[in-house]
Amino acid sequence: ASATAESKAARSAGAVCRSISPETSTSHPPGTLSVVTPRSTCPPYLAEMPVCSGIQPRGATGDMATARAAATGHSEATRQALEVMGPALTHRTRRPDRSAESTDWPSWAETDVVARFGQLGVTRLWRHQAAAADLVWQGKDVALATGTASGKSIAYLLPALTWARSAPTRRRATTLYLAPTKALAADQAAAVERLGVPGVRAAVVDGDATTQERDWARRHADLVLTNPDMLHRSLLPAHRRWGEVLAGLELVVVDESHHYRGVFGSHVAWVLRRLQRLARFYGADPRVMLLSATMADPQDTAQALVGRPIHAIAD
Repeated sequence: ASATAESKAARSAGAVCRSISPETSTSHPPGTLSVVTPRSTCPPYLAEMPVCSGIQPRGATGDMATARAAATGHSEATRQALEVMGPALTHRTRRPDRSAESTDWPSWAETDVVARFGQLGVTRLWRHQAAAADLVWQGKDVALATGTASGKSIAYLLPALTWARSAPTRRRATTLYLAPTKALAADQAAAVERLGVPGVRAAVVDGDATTQERDWARRHADLVLTNPDMLHRSLLPAHRRWGEVLAGLELVVVDESHHYRGVFGSHVAWVLRRLQRLARFYGADPRVMLLSATMADPQDTAQALVGRPIHAIAD
């Protein structure tokens, strides 16, 4: 970015901006980030606080920034985060390390499903994955609220794929996955494809799906991936066409469930109630699993969304 663009960014943000400009290249290696504040200095009320470590005013030397970071004992990763955030960072806390707790695969898990996970390097489950999967297998609704990249998808895929593999030939055991975006649904479909569990078929049904693709999903898919809007506008009004999927519905997955709040959340809550009513009409009683990395109160939030008791797992 040029010096002009740099100053505009600083003024518009009113805080910090990233700078890789020629004017700082003499004191930084190429590509190094320095942080520029609107007045070229760290604000006085933050000057003595650790938050200003690593924040380099325009014209300051790299040695000064390094010394300030070292003086507060920050790691390199933390120092870089502070450089980017600067005065916009109002609070920082460090949680103590915790020992990882893994467990064996549940006895009900289908052998081929476990083997496919093993081929991708998943040889054991984390405690929260096993607990959530067990509860769903026992017929309970679950809200799983654990950190980003904690493997929440495995918690629903394990029972969903096991049902699909062990369903009697006369009836499909289906799972309906709901995501707030089409991209997320497509990503989950790709994950199922990578697993490659024999006999398990997944289909994305969204606004881009052709008539032929929707027909195929109705007749063959064990895992249908869609979004609340498509469920409201297409699947539920045409429930007679989707009767076979609804009749075999074992699990409804609501991913990124923290998105469904306010007016939008109330609309989705009614759509989920319609889905449950139609599933019962076709003889099914699906469990519901809600997934989120940022749900502060998973039990109450999930119960309000689904309309029935929820077992919450937060780790």
